[in-house]
Amino acid sequence: MIVPALANNPTTKVSKAAMLNKTAEFAQKLKTERQEMQTESDLLQKEIEALNAAIGSCQQQLPATGVPITSQNNEQMQQMLRAYIQERTTQNWKFYIFSKLATPLFDSFNSVVSTAGTDELYRTTHAWLDHHCTLPALRTAVLNSLRTICKETSILSEPRDFRKKLKALCRLQRLVPATPSHRPESV
Repeated sequence: MIVPALANNPTTKVSKAAMLNKTAEFAQKLKTERQEMQTESDLLQKEIEALNAAIGSCQQQLPATGVPITSQNNEQMQQMLRAYIQERTTQNWKFYIFSKLATPLFDSFNSVVSTAGTDELYRTTHAWLDHHCTLPALRTAVLNSLRTICKETSILSEPRDFRKKLKALCRLQRLVPATPSHRPESV
């Protein structure tokens, strides 16, 4: 039976008039429920349209090419990296060696990867990975970083004093920020 009120008592005989009456009540109930669902659907559709309009308005305010990376932003990133390296090197002197390996990768990432849009970020990140993070490229980068560490520090000539000199360098760099024109020399 389609009408639930009639299906509840299958053994009871119901007159045709009662059956018609219950069917009419059930049809009216379904019609009311359908109207309520349609009203809710209309309200949700209007809410979706309002949200889409708000999103569109926000997107219109964004620059067409994404947020530009200026040299000021690049310099700020460099300063943040230097501060982070100083802080971590003070906590663990081995981080200095890691920073010498990671800084060239950071610089290349910063110069190659574009955040102009999601597709651009994806494309340039993969290009950066393909060019700068291959095993041969990483071998070369590590070798160059180790050479730099050996040239700029006393790790080969005075390995026992290396840790102390790094901590002193970090203290000095906190007093005098490292800029392109003034960098404390060898450790």
